[in-house]
Amino acid sequence: ALTLQILAQVRLIEVLRRSIQRQTNQLRALLFRIYPQALSLFGKLTAQINLHFLMAYPTAQDAQSLSRASFEDFCRKHRYGRTDLISRRYAHLMEPAPQASPIAVAAYRDPIRILAELTLIHVHRRTDALSCLDQLFTQHPDAFIFDSLPGAGELLAPALLAKFGDHRDRFPTSNSLQALAGTCPVTQQSGKRKFVFFRRGCDREFRRIAQQFARASTRQSGWASAYWHELRPRCRSNSDAYRRLANRWLAIIWKMWQDRKAYDETYHLQQRALRRQPKS
Repeated sequence: ALTLQILAQVRLIEVLRRSIQRQTNQLRALLFRIYPQALSLFGKLTAQINLHFLMAYPTAQDAQSLSRASFEDFCRKHRYGRTDLISRRYAHLMEPAPQASPIAVAAYRDPIRILAELTLIHVHRRTDALSCLDQLFTQHPDAFIFDSLPGAGELLAPALLAKFGDHRDRFPTSNSLQALAGTCPVTQQSGKRKFVFFRRGCDREFRRIAQQFARASTRQSGWASAYWHELRPRCRSNSDAYRRLANRWLAIIWKMWQDRKAYDETYHLQQRALRRQPKS
């Protein structure tokens, strides 16, 4: 039951992420058209203070009517931590810029405000879902295994746990797991002829999670980064290289999962060195 709850939260977070991305793209398109000053006012467009500002001041004319004191009050109210940048933000807002036609401003004022409000709601819901996911994940007896993976973080560690599941006998070999995740290709052989195909019949959600983890691991695992750079010249794309790295990672995680052991990079590097030694 706990594993199923974790999987449900992971899927909810992905739905919210896609909604935030879609609404942010729509909002950015409108801002480019009539209100470009707001695009980089407080950093990322999805920052909560940015969305609150667009809800309160959805047009350039609304924003430029602000006094310096009012702008500082707004920043304090929303707990903006970069007090050293407030003057620069205000100056950016007041810089001369091409003005959209009054008709366009009037037409898009409400859509900007509503899109900012909807995006903020989804940002809050995603934050709540991540908090709930963390509480569920820490209760799981296998959490320590996936939490030890380099680069997995607050989302990918529970996502991998949910896709592996509880039943070790479901995946008697790492090959069965890799086939379900779609990280290994399909090989067909007849006589001397051999064909290797991209695996389409798989759990695509599992493949996406595995590839995302493989990409994240290259920033924290030395061997993973070296392996990816070694693979990349022989691969058709970055995605292909990350999928192959994910295939290698799944074999490692499967062994950890079966033995109920946390990941140890030093031990893994020692085992790689032993396998590379010539056999006498």
